[in-house]
Amino acid sequence: MGAKANVDMFRQYFNNFGQQPSFVHNLLLMMPEASLQKPTSWLLHQHLKSGSFFTHGQLAKLLTSLNDLSLWVPILYHLQMFDYLQKPSANGLWHLETFVRQQLNSQNHYVKVWAFQAFSRLVSFEPGSKEELVLLCREKYQFSPAATQATTRIIAKRLNFSLS
Repeated sequence: MGAKANVDMFRQYFNNFGQQPSFVHNLLLMMPEASLQKPTSWLLHQHLKSGSFFTHGQLAKLLTSLNDLSLWVPILYHLQMFDYLQKPSANGLWHLETFVRQQLNSQNHYVKVWAFQAFSRLVSFEPGSKEELVLLCREKYQFSPAATQATTRIIAKRLNFSLS
């Protein structure tokens, strides 16, 4: 089965079951299984992109399961989800921050770029982290590929700081 067929199948699954009350709960239960991380992460991302939200309990479960992610694609989907998340509890924020910091050092370029985006979202939850993000962006801007530089420029513009 090709990649397009998989996406179509997951999209159909989302369209059929995405509004059921148990949808997110069931996906979160499946997430620790490595072979299911990619589809469950994609479906959770689609759930948020469709304008839906997580309950506080679902968000707590999601954030405490981040360390279960073992493949770069599910990690990427989760980093992309963070723009849609409401502010988590203090414990959830700790899990989120720990995960994002780990991904800033990823060998995968896509994951690293999205980790910067996620870190900027973290700043919206915890403004005290802005100074550290500014320093990180300035450092990475000088020594990074064009895509990372573009991301740091976007973050700098959004948070109103200079990269020089």
